Amino acid sequence: MAQLIAIALAARQLGISRHDVQKLVLNGDLESYNGAVDFDELSCRFPQLRLQDSLANERVKLIKATAFGRRVGQAVAPDTDELETRLHKRETDLAINRARAQHYQKLFKEFLGHLGSLQDDATAEQKALISELNRWIMERME
Repeated sequence: MAQLIAIALAARQLGISRHDVQKLVLNGDLESYNGAVDFDELSCRFPQLRLQDSLANERVKLIKATAFGRRVGQAVAPDTDELETRLHKRETDLAINRARAQHYQKLFKEFLGHLGSLQDDATAEQKALISELNRWIMERME
């Protein structure tokens, strides 16, 4: 796969004008692809380009190879500090909700005990009402 380099950048690297590179393209001495030329073909015609740009070329290849993965990683997986913060928040929320659930469970048991004690001294009408409440609660708990 050809590695393309912009005509303007190629001209700068060669130390010639962009117009001179475009002349090569117009004369058919160099192929152009949407304003860019093949780096390997240009390197063969101008060996000094290969010497001047080899490190930059390797850097560009590395950046291109890792850029997409880095972007995906940033979008999909947050950094460790962010994950630790989220985890700590979830653990705190869980502890609060567990304590709340235990509190409500205790309160509910006290309520049922209180209903039972009220039934001992209640009138027939009150006993019927307490029995209806107990039945309703038991149905919901099942």
